[in-house]
Amino acid sequence: DPPRPLSVRDAVPHWRDRPLTLFPQEERFSQPWHDQAARRYHVAHHPEGLCCWVFQDDRDGWWLQGFF
Repeated sequence: DPPRPLSVRDAVPHWRDRPLTLFPQEERFSQPWHDQAARRYHVAHHPEGLCCWVFQDDRDGWWLQGFF
């Protein structure tokens, strides 16, 4: 599935109107040979107990990559 955009309030990404808690470690990926913005990936926790993989890119904000 393609990534889904996340809403952002007070600089915090939200999924289904609930804030995500980001784990502090991030992984940065950039592809200089493509016209894509660099992405900073985080593991995040949703208040309903879900863990997910999210990223922030330099152009378009926060995205939900998927759940695990």
